Amino acid sequence: MMFNTIHKLYLVSNMKNNRRLFYVILVACLVNAGILMNYLEKYVQTAEARTEQILDNTNNNLKISVETSNSWNSGTISETISKLNWRLNGLNAVNGDGSAFFAIANLPSLANFALPLGQKTGLLSLLLSQYVTINREYDITLRDGSSGHKYSISATADQLHKVNIPINQGLEAVLITTQQRGITYVIAYATHLGRMGEFEGIFQNILNSVRFGSSSPFC
Repeated sequence: MMFNTIHKLYLVSNMKNNRRLFYVILVACLVNAGILMNYLEKYVQTAEARTEQILDNTNNNLKISVETSNSWNSGTISETISKLNWRLNGLNAVNGDGSAFFAIANLPSLANFALPLGQKTGLLSLLLSQYVTINREYDITLRDGSSGHKYSISATADQLHKVNIPINQGLEAVLITTQQRGITYVIAYATHLGRMGEFEGIFQNILNSVRFGSSSPFC
């Protein structure tokens, strides 16, 4: 259920062009962060320290995993969105009081072309800035030599209410997009406005544990 918002946004926009794909990807990341923080108990299960992992032999042998803190909750999602020809797989982790959130998911194959184009032309930033404040944006090179793109964003409660996220505190978030083994992924982690420094070490530890197959590009 975690990423059902992406499907709903697609049905609304009807996905007539790449511009709307960019909108779906970015707004869905923000919406899901808010939903998970507000409705934690509905979407994740309590777990001891462990590795969350997804294997999908029907999706180019997709394999992703993350290690979560022993005090955090975690869960997985796997869903087929036929109108996008998209086999969605995702992992998430949320702390006990719902004030910090981490998620990773693969994007539809169209994103392999559309996302880099939108980043290169600035269209992605333009669309995102209509809903949140972009504090920083830049290309990154991962430890294994692969590339990525990173956004540091923030949003006030008023901005969140405009996209129907029912929480009364602002958010700080980081979005990272990267293509691994022919699949584009988005990684998002977020917390309440002003608290990113408090969770920075935990987020970095989870990020370092992310694996795509046998590759660990963040550590």
